Amino acid sequence: MNIKNYFDMKNAAIGAGIMGGIVYLVNSSHETSEAITAGAKQTVYTFLVGGAMMKLCENIVNSNASQKVIKSIVYPTLATVGLTYGLHSLKGTPEPELSTLPTAIIAPIGFSIWQKMKKRKLEDNLGKDKMTDLIYAEIGKHGIMAGESLEKILIDTQKVFGNVSREEIKTIDEKNIPHNYYWSIRALKESQTALNLTGTHLLIRNYERTDGFRELFPELSRELVGMN
Repeated sequence: MNIKNYFDMKNAAIGAGIMGGIVYLVNSSHETSEAITAGAKQTVYTFLVGGAMMKLCENIVNSNASQKVIKSIVYPTLATVGLTYGLHSLKGTPEPELSTLPTAIIAPIGFSIWQKMKKRKLEDNLGKDKMTDLIYAEIGKHGIMAGESLEKILIDTQKVFGNVSREEIKTIDEKNIPHNYYWSIRALKESQTALNLTGTHLLIRNYERTDGFRELFPELSRELVGMN
């Protein structure tokens, strides 16, 4: 088992130092020994639990879970705040509620920023690793198919349309594809990057006029409206 899959060492150390210092200051009006005890508990706790929660946030972002943006913030926040209050409710912390307050404020903000960073990194990696140079081919009367290779286009064309010979499949440069396929190509490239789609895809004429285009690609739809 690789601990890096479940624990963020770097952020655990940074968070431990910050939160330990804050909790020490919150309790500094009491006995010095009590303030040090509270700060030390927070430091150790933040390192152990904070590192695990940061990794939990990242793992949710990288998963296929539904509503993962919300879950990646809410789940780690609830766990972090609840455990923090439980820790400071034990003997040794003069101000358990005030000691928990910084965590209750910082945790949702921190997890929100972290999930956005991880989400952006994931999308960038998908764009680099999964975005391929598409090949386009005319499939006789059936239209234009896009795919990763001519072989895949041939195989999938035969699955969809029946017995189609290789002679009926003619490659075509993207620049030579009729303009009424433009938004279908744009949508395909967007979905490849964002959704990690692979395989072959039949282009749709005037795709921008369909309800599916407006529902699945709202940003492209807004761009289209802005052009008109």
